[in-house]
Order: sequence, then C-alpha cells, then structure tokens
Amino acid sequence: MRFVALACSALLLLAACGQNTDTPPSSDAVPVQPIAVAAADQLTGLDAPATGIAFWTHPNVAFNSLMIVAGENGVASFNIEDGNEVSRIPGFNADGAAIGYIGFGPQARGLLAYFDANAGAMKIHEIDNAARSFKPVTGDIPIRGAVRGFCFGRAVDAEGPTLVVLQKGELTRYAFRLENATLTAKASVSETAPDDIISCAIDGEDGAVFIARENGAVHRIGADGHGALFASAAAEQPGDLAVLLSEVTTNETSSVNGQVILLDKSNGAMHAFNRDDGAPLGAVTVGEAFEIEAVNSADVMGVAGANLGALYRNGAIALGLTGDAGAGVIRLIPANGLINALGTADGTPLSPRGSMPQSDDDGLLIRTNIQPE
Repeated sequence: MRFVALACSALLLLAACGQNTDTPPSSDAVPVQPIAVAAADQLTGLDAPATGIAFWTHPNVAFNSLMIVAGENGVASFNIEDGNEVSRIPGFNADGAAIGYIGFGPQARGLLAYFDANAGAMKIHEIDNAARSFKPVTGDIPIRGAVRGFCFGRAVDAEGPTLVVLQKGELTRYAFRLENATLTAKASVSETAPDDIISCAIDGEDGAVFIARENGAVHRIGADGHGALFASAAAEQPGDLAVLLSEVTTNETSSVNGQVILLDKSNGAMHAFNRDDGAPLGAVTVGEAFEIEAVNSADVMGVAGANLGALYRNGAIALGLTGDAGAGVIRLIPANGLINALGTADGTPLSPRGSMPQSDDDGLLIRTNIQPE
C-alpha cells in the first residue's frame, strides 16, 4: 500500500497565517531577563545532536513514558524513569520528531511523525502500547523542497491528529483518521504563509495552530481558519514552539490554563506567553544543578504537559544542546518548574490521549499500512 495525500479542494485557500504578517522585528519586543530553573536530569552520550524531541505517554504507567529523539542517525526512544534506550529506528537522517494520538484513553495509539531528509518524505511509525516499540506504517508523504518545521496534534475532542508541515511560503495540513480499521491521511491544498515561517505547535484543547517566524512573531490560526498576530518575542534566534496546557479548578469551576513557549536558540531561553491572549509571562532558562551544567544555547525543544511520573507528573521540558554547549546532550526540567517560575496557575495535566468515550465496540484497531482514498 502507498501513503497518498489527496487534496481536499481544487481552490487555493487563503492562508489565515498570511493575515497581519507585517509584524515588527523581534528587537521591538520588550526584552526580558530570563529566570533560571535548576536542571532535573540530563541524557548524555547521544550519537548525534538532536534535531527533534517529542514525548509519548504510556497508557497506564506514567514513568514508563518515552522521550523520543531524532538525529542524523535515526530515531531512538528513552524511558522517562531511568533514561535507558527502549527502541530505535536506525540508518537515516531524521530531521525533527512529533507525536500525535488517534483514538481516546488507554487504547489510543501513538503515532510518531518524522522527516526523512534522505528520502525527502514525512514518515509515520506507530508506538506499541505494550512493547513500546516502533511499528512502521507502510508508505510515506513525499515532500518537494525543504521542510522548515512540522507539528502533530489534535483538539481534545478530535479522534485523529493533524500533521502540519511548514515550507517556505506555505503550510499544508494532513488529517489522519481511521476508515475500516485502516489509517488514512488526507491533505489540504497548501495555504500561503510567510516566507520566514520556522516552527509550529497545535493547541491540545481547541486544535488551533500557532506558527513562529524568524523575527520572533507568533501567529495563531483558530479552528475557524482566522489567523492573527498573537505575540512577539525578543528572541535573537527563534526556534521551536510549543503549547503547555493544564486544567485548573477554581471555586468548583474548571478551565484550561496554558502557555505558548518559544525557544531562543541563541541562549536557550524559553519565552512564554499566555495561551488565551498572548500576554508575555517572562522567560525561563535551564540552570545548573549539582553536576549538571546550565544551558547556554540549544537547537531543539520538546515539551509535554502530560503526567510522565515522579518529577514530571505535570509534564517535562527538554532542550537539545549544540556546539560548545555539548552536542549530543539533552537537559530537562519539570514543566511545573517553568510554571512556578513564571507565577502562573498550576493545575492537572491534560492527557494527549484524551478520555475514553462510551462505546459498544471492542477496541481500536489500526492496520500497519495506509489505504489510499
């Protein structure tokens, strides 16, 4: 079987992210003094610098969740509890990594997306809920030209995830779903986007897409397709973007609290903004702790708001180091370390697996191939 991405319309969609793009450069944003949060852990000895970091949450045992790292020699996963390697896909140049889920609750299946730079294609692997091994999905998504970034995720009530792929001047979405127990993906017509788009993140509650630009501007594209300038960071070298969410209960009323986080690769600072209105909250760096050195620059960032156990019961934030900072090293802080440093409300993490709905069927099945439409 082949992985075929079909356009959903013959008409070019006006890109929401193309609206309000005449934003000031990052130097016009208000500079902030980052707050250092002590490092909690580090993963050393990687065979190459990380090009992407993602987290997979275990369906039952939080501390058996995985940190997944992509690099020029492939993709590997590491156990959250002890840092031991669990599984590996070797032998190719993997640029970036992202996780999405299809289905709900413990039976939801985690899907790993990565860009195979050698093949010029996005590829998908399923992560087995029991063995935690990578299971290849037959087929791929051919990509013409360079990929600037991608993100994978869904709204809390969506059954399947959406993969958003960024290229110079355009954005393409691939909607994943199950049809007759077979995984399928359907592409939108590429939308025009700013030429300097570099990274994206998907809001895990409402499915909105945030995109970051080289000038530090962040735009938000809502579920209605409308896009607008959301925030602007005083970042010298903007990089990865993420959304960190938690559920906060006040006076018996629950709401979702969140931060949109943009990495400054030049100094490893993570600029945070209120997820609701884009108000700046400050910036955080990973500081030294015992025998772990501080992060002074970083190439990639991975963020999880799910319960990963122990120190990471409210999620984790990981930075992949570069150059003189220690290529092949990843340093981590608990997500609540950032939340507490910024003085924002702490809450209960939202599981990306969602809640299992009432159903009469006997479980979710995915064949390890993708049926073309």
